[in-house]
Amino acid sequence: MKKTNKTVYALMAFGPIILIILAIVPIFLVAAAVDEGRNTNLDRDSGLFLVFFIIAMMVVGGILSLVSMIMYIMHIAKNPRIPEDHRIAWILGMVLANGITNIIYFFVYIAKEEEYIPPQQNTSQWG
Repeated sequence: MKKTNKTVYALMAFGPIILIILAIVPIFLVAAAVDEGRNTNLDRDSGLFLVFFIIAMMVVGGILSLVSMIMYIMHIAKNPRIPEDHRIAWILGMVLANGITNIIYFFVYIAKEEEYIPPQQNTSQWG
């Protein structure tokens, strides 16, 4: 298997989680400011921008997560270092727990990836 572009796979593993965190943090910041009774100066336009920002980050994060899942499933299917009986477990992990499984798979199989050399078959007549 040829070497993969580790940077792209790292962005696909960590990108969706970072985008979704970026979408959730403003909600908590505004809620904390309103809860403490501070004047947040949230007028109608600022509120609409905040809602648009949150929705945009969630949509982009969701799309990136779906693309990431497809890329990782294709990598799992082609990776000769994964035993056949483990492939289905990795694929199920990608489908059911996409974010955390991407990160674990990245560190286990992609970050440490070196050029895979298949085992030599013994071709001698005595072996």
